[in-house]
Amino acid sequence: MPAPARPTPLLLLVLLAALAPLSMDAVLPSLPALGHALHIGARDAQKVITAFMVGFSIGQIVWGPLADRFGRRPVLLACLVAFATCNVGIVLSSSLQAILLWRALAGVTACAGMVLSRTLVVDTTAPNDRPRVIGALASAMFLAPALGPVLGGLLQASAGWRAIFGLLAALPAGVAAYIVWRFQETLTRPDPSALRISGIASTWWQLLRNPYFLRPSLVVAAMSGSMFAFITASPVVMMKELGLSSSHFGIAYMIIAATFIVGAQIGRRAEVGHAKPWVVAALVVAVAAGGSIVLAVGTHFDSSDRMVALVWFVASAAVFYGTLGVAMPISMAAGLRDCEAIGGRASALQGFLQAAGGVAASAAIGFVPDAALGIGVFIVAGAGISLVVLAFAAPWRDLPDVLRSFVRVVD
Repeated sequence: MPAPARPTPLLLLVLLAALAPLSMDAVLPSLPALGHALHIGARDAQKVITAFMVGFSIGQIVWGPLADRFGRRPVLLACLVAFATCNVGIVLSSSLQAILLWRALAGVTACAGMVLSRTLVVDTTAPNDRPRVIGALASAMFLAPALGPVLGGLLQASAGWRAIFGLLAALPAGVAAYIVWRFQETLTRPDPSALRISGIASTWWQLLRNPYFLRPSLVVAAMSGSMFAFITASPVVMMKELGLSSSHFGIAYMIIAATFIVGAQIGRRAEVGHAKPWVVAALVVAVAAGGSIVLAVGTHFDSSDRMVALVWFVASAAVFYGTLGVAMPISMAAGLRDCEAIGGRASALQGFLQAAGGVAASAAIGFVPDAALGIGVFIVAGAGISLVVLAFAAPWRDLPDVLRSFVRVVD
């Protein structure tokens, strides 16, 4: 195995990983105003989120093989320029159909940053160090959606929803300039066969048959589904049903997302092997999700006092996001542990599974009449999938070892 390339600047990894979640969450405070401007209902306005997620999931399977063939640098530059162009297109659009088209294309290009940031970690970091790097990366990545609604709310209040997409056009242009200035290629051995359909299919089939890749990646997908269900429906709950303004919604969301960072700091201390740490992460999510759904249901039935309902809702979401912070970095790192030779394709497949879970939940929650109840349903569904994976990956006879691993994580 070739020696890792020189480490990529952490700032660049953070910027690349943050662009997609920032693009997702910065528009949340503007959905009611966008719906009013386009004369559409709340469900149609939520399609702005779903369209981005659809494009995001499609792009996952494209950029990894391209980066394995042509290198990380040219693929990143092309995607960042295209991403900026898509957001300019949204600024100039006046119909929902045009906005949805540009948002889907923006999702296709934005996902390159998230996919290749993980690939760069595989390129430049030893396996045992990856959980710590991905944990730090995930902490910063979730700072973006924490700040996104705040920035979006301020821009919405001062300049309107188009200004938000103007910001989302300027940011990738700036990151592209940083890459031209500071980033050196990390792919030491381009793979000429990386774009062959048969080769891609063969590689992905091998990965899907590898339990050390598949099981943690399925946990990531399940957690992603729960998270994006919350992202899609939370503006309806907090702004429409509980009466928060766009700026106050941004502050509430920042409090919720900040708990992910706390959880990620705990997760960074975990020992990473082939199974047990991410099994522990799945267990943590499953247990905490049970408590979160109780709080979410409490919000649903105690709507007479909006302040009480808001506190319950924010508290339940904070518990859930905190457990995601523990689980997701560990699970991602475990799935990519032995994938140095096919880093781009492995990261792309894991990202595709993650995005697929998010797209499915984001689209399906629109059919649940009550948004708060829908969030609770999808949290339970994600926890259930994690428990199924846990049951297959860690037989009950191994439970004492799992619990000892958990003690090492939190001690």
